[in-house]
Amino acid sequence: MDHILRRESAVLPFTQNFVIFDDDDQRSLVQEFYFQGRSLKDAGADLGKSRSWACRKHASAIAVLRESLAG
Repeated sequence: MDHILRRESAVLPFTQNFVIFDDDDQRSLVQEFYFQGRSLKDAGADLGKSRSWACRKHASAIAVLRESLAG
């Protein structure tokens, strides 16, 4: 799975302005993790959530990203 995340993270700078996340927490988590270099644990803590929650939310964000890139 790491190779998938690396590949998708390479695309994220190009998608930052047009990938639309319906979930504000999801959007914030992605911005902090990919664009600010924060850990999932710290990004989740900023939102008042656990590391476990952040990992699940990240997985759902990757699914949204995959779907938007697939068209």
